[in-house]
Amino acid sequence: MRDTRPRNTEPERSNGPNASPNARLVSAIVFSKDRPLQLDATLRSLALHCSDPEKLRITVLYASSSPTREGLYQQLRLEHPGAEFRRERQFRRDVLELISNAPFVAFVVDDAMFVREFSVQTIVDELQSDDRAIGFSLRLGTNTTYCYPLDAGQELPEFTPRRPGVLAFAWPGASYDFGYPFDLSSSVYRTADVAPLLQSEFKNPNKMEELLAAAADAAGQRHPLLLCCERSAAFCVPANLVQTEMKNRAGTRPDESTAALATAYERGSRIDIGQYDDFPNNACHQDVPLHLREPNPPAPAVSVIIPCYQQAEFLVEAVDSVIAQTMSDWEIVIVNDGSTDATAETAQRLVEQHPDHRIRVLNQPNQGVSAARNNAIAMSTGRYILPLDADDMLTPRMLERTVPILDSDQSVSIVYTDYQECGASSRVVRAGRWDRVSLGVGNQFGYCSLYRRGVWAATGGYNPDQHDYEDYDFWLACMETGVRAQRVAEPLYLYRSRPGTRTDGALPRHAHLRGELAANHPALFTRRLRLAYSIRLAQLRIVWRLKSLGGRLIRARSRAR
Repeated sequence: MRDTRPRNTEPERSNGPNASPNARLVSAIVFSKDRPLQLDATLRSLALHCSDPEKLRITVLYASSSPTREGLYQQLRLEHPGAEFRRERQFRRDVLELISNAPFVAFVVDDAMFVREFSVQTIVDELQSDDRAIGFSLRLGTNTTYCYPLDAGQELPEFTPRRPGVLAFAWPGASYDFGYPFDLSSSVYRTADVAPLLQSEFKNPNKMEELLAAAADAAGQRHPLLLCCERSAAFCVPANLVQTEMKNRAGTRPDESTAALATAYERGSRIDIGQYDDFPNNACHQDVPLHLREPNPPAPAVSVIIPCYQQAEFLVEAVDSVIAQTMSDWEIVIVNDGSTDATAETAQRLVEQHPDHRIRVLNQPNQGVSAARNNAIAMSTGRYILPLDADDMLTPRMLERTVPILDSDQSVSIVYTDYQECGASSRVVRAGRWDRVSLGVGNQFGYCSLYRRGVWAATGGYNPDQHDYEDYDFWLACMETGVRAQRVAEPLYLYRSRPGTRTDGALPRHAHLRGELAANHPALFTRRLRLAYSIRLAQLRIVWRLKSLGGRLIRARSRAR
């Protein structure tokens, strides 16, 4: 995990195929909206069939229609560190900025599947050697005899061999797909030829392609040739429709809707791209079934994350409370955060005593609870995350009451509950409302709340620089992403109340910590919230003074006796 916050607003740069700026001949822009599962297949098949991916600078320019989908894109970003992920802001400006980074530009859409090998260097060499070529299409070839959008056969043009596996043809007046030179699904162009055609406004890929198509006839006078592979290297699988600008033909299978495929991605399913190697497609778009590969072994619904530092005496009770759940679809990741007590031995003994349960142990130097949770979540596999401190416990129905909410409602990303103190106190603490004002005034949510893995990815995880109130900081980051949370009005976990816990004695430091949180999340701490907080702080000071006075009276009476 990186430490920069927030982590979902700017392009992400990393090592991998994009690492060497001098080698990036082509700026590849992958357009995506609400299709994380299909996008994953596009990126993996591209990496599999491109013989020289180091010559590509891959940027995913994406749009998401909900915070939940945004979280899935951030999760996908972690799985593909060689690509940059850039959330769409102003589409035209984004495109023009991205195509200015290299002499050649490739346009790709998120339902493209690469099925045969191709070389970026070969494409560039051909475009450099013949200015008559308007571009290089990876979706056309001698096999594309059918036009899917028009449901019609199309005549093959007269091809001229350029080198083994590469053909050229005159596109003006050619049949259907062959007469459509500007394509955003899988084509490469000279940046100098494309950029001047994009000076008018356009707000999405469909309008951009429409603008390019309008300029095609004029461009054809200077660039009458289009290059392609002998057999197309890619084709699109139009399983669903994510835009409303054009009434494009698309599949209607319910299990391949964007919602169904987003759910499949979240549970760990991926498209088996091996099923499409050298696929015998006869069209640029071919509505073939998406073969999903389920994780093996199946991923659990919930990963329970238990950091433990010097709390070996309580760890067994925490783990036992998970084992006692009425719902059994879970795994446990115990983090021994550099403990010097018996934590390591206790954790290993728990693994050995429960071989039928998925319990794993991560031993690390002491890094604090935020880093411990982040590291454990990164190695976990559940689609939902439930943090549990080593000295606390779940009630038996915690998962039974919370998991179905996330399963049934994609608009909800966090489920939080009331809790009951145990030990020094047995009071029930009622959770507050999930809104900006309530959360801005003070943390009213227990740390032990169930949330989607994408929430963790979208926020960048727990802030390792926040050494107290890290849970509050995390909820504030969640609020910034716009996710919805739902309360279960039952005390479903037990919070151990005892002297010496991390929160014991933290109340007098509240104002200082509040200042840290405000600095981390300035957009949330508006003037209105600062005023509400000042009122709340005055109330807390009165409570603190009354408690202090009460304590002095009790001690005075005790001495008098």
